[in-house]
Amino acid sequence: MLDAVLENALRVCDAKFGVLYRYVGDGRFHAAAWRNVSPAYEEVLRQRGSYRPKVGTVNDCLLKTGQLVHVADASSEPVDAATVYGGARSLIAVPMLKEGELVGSFVIYRTEVRSFTEKQIELVTPLRTRDCSENCARALMSWCAWSRSCVRSATSSRQ
Repeated sequence: MLDAVLENALRVCDAKFGVLYRYVGDGRFHAAAWRNVSPAYEEVLRQRGSYRPKVGTVNDCLLKTGQLVHVADASSEPVDAATVYGGARSLIAVPMLKEGELVGSFVIYRTEVRSFTEKQIELVTPLRTRDCSENCARALMSWCAWSRSCVRSATSSRQ
C-alpha cells in the first residue's frame, strides 16, 4: 500500500523519487517507504531512524502548518539530506491525516528545478485524495503496530 502511494504520486507528478514518512509523535518522523532514491540517500534513510526535522525543512513546515508544502527551487531552502544525497531541486510534501491528526507525510522530488503544476498539486492534495490519505493512514498504523511488535520480539529474545 505504501509503495503504491509513492508510485502513483511519482507518476502523476512526473517526479524522480519519493519518501513516505510516518509521524511517530513528539515532532519526530521515520522513513517508512521510499522509491527511486539514490544509494547514498537510501543509506541516510536507513541509518537515520526517527528524527526531528531541522527548522525550516519541509517536514518541519508541514508539521507546523499541517498544509502541503511546495518548493519550486530547493536551492533557496535549508539544506537537507534529500538535496545533498538525492539531488532534490523541486518538491512537494503532503501531510497524511487520520481523523484530523497527522500520521505521516509523503515527499516527492524532482532533480531539476521545475515547479509542479496546479493540476499536479491538486491531485496529491489531501482534500482531493481523502480516501488515499485514509488508506495510507491505515497502512501506516498497521506498519507502526508491526514494527513495535518486531522491536518487542527482538528485545524479549535478547533477554
